[in-house]
Amino acid sequence: MGYITKTLQEIKTNMIFNIISNVDEINDANIGSILDIFVTSIAQEIEEQYDDLVIIDEGSRISTATGDYLEELGLLVGITRNTGTKATGTVSFIRNDPASSNFTIASGTIVSTQPTPGDTQYNFVTSADYTFTTTIINESHTYIDGIYDYPADQKFINSVSSIDGTAGAVAYNFIDATDYDLISDFSGNVENLTDFVLLDNCETHADWVHTDDAAAPTLNNTTYREGAGSLNLIKTSTTGKIMTYTFTAGAATDFSENDDVIWLYIKDATALGKIDTVELAITDATIATHNYEMSYDVSDLAVGWNLIFIDYTNSEVITTGNPDIVNIDIHRLRVNVNNNADTIAAGDIIIDNLHMADVYNYTGNLIRFDPTGTLPDASTAFLIDYIPLSLEVAVTADTVGADYNVGIGQVTYKVTNIAQIDTLYNYAAFASGVNIETDAELKERIENASAAANVATISALEYNLKTLTFVSNATIDDLPETTATEEVKVYDNTITNYALWQKVAINDANFTIGDTSGANDYTRNTDFTLSAVTNEIQWLGATEPVHAALFYTNFNFDKLGYVNAVIVGRGGALTATQIAEAQTLMDEKKAAGIIVTVSQPTYITVAITATLTIDATYTSADVITNVKTSIDNYFATLSVGDNVLLAEIIWSIMEVSGVDNCNVSDIGGGGAADYVIASTEVAIPGTHVIS
Repeated sequence: MGYITKTLQEIKTNMIFNIISNVDEINDANIGSILDIFVTSIAQEIEEQYDDLVIIDEGSRISTATGDYLEELGLLVGITRNTGTKATGTVSFIRNDPASSNFTIASGTIVSTQPTPGDTQYNFVTSADYTFTTTIINESHTYIDGIYDYPADQKFINSVSSIDGTAGAVAYNFIDATDYDLISDFSGNVENLTDFVLLDNCETHADWVHTDDAAAPTLNNTTYREGAGSLNLIKTSTTGKIMTYTFTAGAATDFSENDDVIWLYIKDATALGKIDTVELAITDATIATHNYEMSYDVSDLAVGWNLIFIDYTNSEVITTGNPDIVNIDIHRLRVNVNNNADTIAAGDIIIDNLHMADVYNYTGNLIRFDPTGTLPDASTAFLIDYIPLSLEVAVTADTVGADYNVGIGQVTYKVTNIAQIDTLYNYAAFASGVNIETDAELKERIENASAAANVATISALEYNLKTLTFVSNATIDDLPETTATEEVKVYDNTITNYALWQKVAINDANFTIGDTSGANDYTRNTDFTLSAVTNEIQWLGATEPVHAALFYTNFNFDKLGYVNAVIVGRGGALTATQIAEAQTLMDEKKAAGIIVTVSQPTYITVAITATLTIDATYTSADVITNVKTSIDNYFATLSVGDNVLLAEIIWSIMEVSGVDNCNVSDIGGGGAADYVIASTEVAIPGTHVIS
């Protein structure tokens, strides 16, 4: 501080002393005197000026500035406070009976979470007028061959008046209970077909390569979902348990916005009983060992047709390496049976209709076409007339903040009275709510901004990566690349030490010497060693190469000029597009001659198992949902290499309203103990088991 503040008493004392010292006629300075009253009044005003100067001084320095003052400092280096965003979502406005006339749900209608005593109530507002109509006419959908379930635009339907389309290129009115059925109270996976792409119709068995214990697939022209046939998966071997079938598309496909989907048919309980797990995997077109894999336990499957798919953002998907999701061309299905002796005959297990689509969980009514009836022509529109019982309405939080990212079934209360609506329900979690940036967060960005501009230090590169909205954390590692190489030398039995060329080798198990390229013929620290002082190979006099013969040294070394940037996504695994954006940013910010490689860590799925003691005044299902959300929020704070701590899990559970006590019995399969995460990994939440 450039000046010294004074207290009110110090100001009064100095003023009175100066007045008495310079004016002989004034001699009464006691409390309550005219002089005391006069000086006190002026001193109080001066004290306020000192206080204001303190505020101004603190507001001018990054270490003490807050609020508006901190924002003004940020403007000097081009940094503005992130003001947060409002959560958005869709709420179903539901009636018990058909409406007798159209009515409007007006803009500004307020809905909310339940006003439970002790809990915060979160309000959401409609931003447009929505009309609830008595009848919906000619709602158009496109029929895709092999896909039989079609949700309407409105979740709940009283009855379907008609479905019109074409069959055999002729106009046709589809027949209720013959060609289609209205399925009520459906809850399960359906497909959004907007970006549907057929990858293989499974009608040519040569397209699928069989390995492990699988036999060659055969055609099935009796049981199929799409086209005119499907593929029988067959196992005649009794020496193993693994049936693997692989399809190579021949052209890379971008799966960043959609899922890899195939239909799996299980004939009966006998066939189902032979299955242990079914795995579906997709592989990077350029690196065959980099893939995403989703495993289905037998308990996830049923007799009949099963929808099997990979959503690479799902926490249950296992990631091997760093696959490029926009560059997928290999699709692998693996059936693991229980016993070596288990055989699978033609017709027991069938696959059909490998394709790309967006699979999502849906609750409501839907139209289901019967494959034994008349079906619409493939890729043509069919029109539905129906009487709705619900209307899907978009709403926005009335305030910014992540607290408004509520879970499924939380928005159920009408703040604005709508007599024509019986119930409300949000069938999907709300998203996009972001908190206003705190002073501490803004201060950190301001402090880093000037240092990060146009420089390529490690801290600057990290800062620039963290400015990307989809990055929650970034770690920069210089000299990361340990690249194996070979150096050829001529052995001379009169020479003990052999220098390496311009590289500092790493003395680990990868340091080998062979008589031929790639061989490992000599024992490190017995036949030879590496001098830590001179970085030379030293032969120790045990087994040595033949005089005048070549020997090959193989080792790893830290490669100068290489930097590895590891970034963690705010919502889990990043898309290839996001990785590319980060790579472009690094290419702009790095120093000349430096190669920066952007990657993301290995995401380790960690599920929590816990038992709760719940206050009797709370609804158990709501408390369990909130506990899962609280645990997931803790995972969102973890960086690369951070362990999942038992104490933090317990704290995350106990802070939820309605929880009296808890017992955490398992973290990621390791029991009630901290789950250790490697330095190249980051923990993400799995499917928690909370009861």
